[in-house]
Amino acid sequence: MAGYDLLIVQQLAQKFKDGDKDALWFSAPTRSTHFVAKIFACSEEEAKLIIADGILKLRDADYHKKGHQWGDATDIYGLENYGEHNWFIKFILSNDDGVNYVEEISFHPNDKPLVLIDGRILNVTYQPQENAL
Repeated sequence: MAGYDLLIVQQLAQKFKDGDKDALWFSAPTRSTHFVAKIFACSEEEAKLIIADGILKLRDADYHKKGHQWGDATDIYGLENYGEHNWFIKFILSNDDGVNYVEEISFHPNDKPLVLIDGRILNVTYQPQENAL
């Protein structure tokens, strides 16, 4: 079962879309924004909004598994057929002085099949060209 409350994560994604740029934290530059910008043919700033939109589309049934990044627990989800591709999504829900935010966001096409909690398998739909990210 997911470690973080998806509803809280989605509320933060919506706050980000509404202009609160502290609600989602992207390290710069990120693999995620590069991939999204390339696939959706947009700027990296627009890519962040597309990522927030993708997070809003997640359902509990899209959960894949728990993970770890730099010693912190992460939740990993798969998003099916978003922009014609399947996506690997990983994040940490953090709290700093009582303020929640989502950080260490991974959002890129899955590079291996993902088995979701409801049994669906998200196959690889994106094959990067040579010399791509």
